[in-house]
Amino acid sequence: MRRALTIPPVLALLLAAIGGCSSGFNERVEAAVKDKEEQAARDEFLKPAEGGKFTQVGMTLRVPKTLSGPKTFALTAQSPPGFDLDSSFDSPALSLHVLARRKAPKAAEAPKKDGEPPAAEPAPRGAFLADATSVLAAAFGSPPAESPKPVTFGRNAFKQLDVQANNKTYRVDFFERHDGANEFDAALIWEFPAGGKSDTSTIDMALKSFAMGSR
Repeated sequence: MRRALTIPPVLALLLAAIGGCSSGFNERVEAAVKDKEEQAARDEFLKPAEGGKFTQVGMTLRVPKTLSGPKTFALTAQSPPGFDLDSSFDSPALSLHVLARRKAPKAAEAPKKDGEPPAAEPAPRGAFLADATSVLAAAFGSPPAESPKPVTFGRNAFKQLDVQANNKTYRVDFFERHDGANEFDAALIWEFPAGGKSDTSTIDMALKSFAMGSR
């Protein structure tokens, strides 16, 4: 009779560890390749949104290269009050309207000279989601009928809303981040012409790379 081959316990553990290390290494290589491919796709299809206000609100936004801008906010006839950033990008097939707000810690006031009047207090602002929804109501003629639903793109969590209005399709992605004493809020309002919104892969890519504050 042949004796069954037995592997000593120590050797078995060593082989298992080697196999685990190899599996982990392969996973890291695959993740690195995927990250490189996604970066190449972003570079090919997206461009950074440039402008001082984007920096001031701590926003990193890449938009499809087909869009021109940033331009004056165009979703409503006038720029809405109460936002630190309101801007638009456009093309025949897609437009993007951006609203954003950054709430930073109140800076200490410098000593005032004798007789100098106190600095004016900024106008009070409501909750960002409520204020942004009011802008949508003004643009659409009535408030959206549904509440936004949670969605995730990469590491970014949004609340998303789809609206049919003005013979167009709108997709709204709300973003919120509390980073220490700073609060960051944004609404990315994607506007499609009638019959549009067939391929949103470039938009999804933009949302994956979106950031406000530190990451």
